[in-house]
Amino acid sequence: MTAIHEEPTASVTVDLDMVRHWIQRVYGDAPGTLVLNHEPAQGRFVGTGGQCFTHDQVAERVEQLDRVGARGIYLRTTTVNRQLDRTERGGAQDSHALPGLWADVDFGDVGHKPGPNAPPLPPDAAAAWKLVTESGLPAPTLWIHSGGGLYPWWLLDTPLILDDEHRPMAADLSAKWQQALGRSAERLGWDYGTGVGDLSRVLRVPGTVNRKAGLERPCRIVEDTGPAYTLTELLQALAAVTPQPEPTSPAAPQLSVLPFGSHQGSSAFDQLDEHTTFDDILTGAGWTRHDTRHPAAIDQCWTRPGNPEHDCSAHTLKANPHVLVVHSEAGGLPTGGGQKLTRGRVFAHLHHHGDERAAALDVFAAIGGRDCTSAAAALPLPPRSGNSQLPRCLTGSTR
Repeated sequence: MTAIHEEPTASVTVDLDMVRHWIQRVYGDAPGTLVLNHEPAQGRFVGTGGQCFTHDQVAERVEQLDRVGARGIYLRTTTVNRQLDRTERGGAQDSHALPGLWADVDFGDVGHKPGPNAPPLPPDAAAAWKLVTESGLPAPTLWIHSGGGLYPWWLLDTPLILDDEHRPMAADLSAKWQQALGRSAERLGWDYGTGVGDLSRVLRVPGTVNRKAGLERPCRIVEDTGPAYTLTELLQALAAVTPQPEPTSPAAPQLSVLPFGSHQGSSAFDQLDEHTTFDDILTGAGWTRHDTRHPAAIDQCWTRPGNPEHDCSAHTLKANPHVLVVHSEAGGLPTGGGQKLTRGRVFAHLHHHGDERAAALDVFAAIGGRDCTSAAAALPLPPRSGNSQLPRCLTGSTR
């Protein structure tokens, strides 16, 4: 295998043997069907490459897509439990079997443009490897070099069946796994997009060619020497690296319940819902409103900063304007429906790596005139009753 810290040296052609090996290695006899997605040679990501019922069908479809010069060929991380239309990838609710947990650690600047307020990405594969290995999480089962990033995988010894009981638990575990990696990136001074743990996530298929940014780079398995894990072992590993809540002091109730006239007892996120809009939160993080014509069901739409795949990176619906739905996988927010992205959760993901408690304390600090991030200080929040002091910004605290 190629060393992780080196660039892959394999010839830049599709390797169907590796494709087949990958599918068998990760999915084996897992129930459900596999879903391929691709980015065509011309145009933007189209979101579907077809649903495959056998491993041979995956290899055949990969070969077809490579023959026409697909810029990227991706596989959904979880299998699905129903027949999909050719135009859909399926949502989290369609997930059937979870083979393990993963990360998607971009590095370098080829094809990557971090947001304007974000730290730099890890500079190379060695730095991306360090981000993972110094997170405190156990050793990955295997590593994939995507051509522009690393995909470490922590495989389960038996795929987890995602019924109604286990699906929310798996989604929470995957999201918090990404937050642990985000904390490691923050300690090292790098950026890591923690919104890659959704159950409908797609990742490049090992054995295919990454043709992003006009280049041709192989996506390859580079190491496969780690153990498989039980679900209990992964849960215990996550608990070991998750910060414990700070001890409660006598003054602590003032952080969770503040008097705001008739709104006494409102939480920080209640205050965001009452006094701010998604526009306040998103544009403060470098997003822009996209106001051209949209389907009648769309309420408002925004474009993420950097180099967006399309103009509609996120939107709200007229039927539910209090929840944001995100499409862009590079926007720093969980993608797809069912994420329950309220204003508070969006603020937490954009400025606190998804840590909702830290986000709530930041909002309360802004309201109370105490030290807070510049992002919180810029929000149109009401000052605490009797407090006219402007909040002091901690300029290095936002992403």
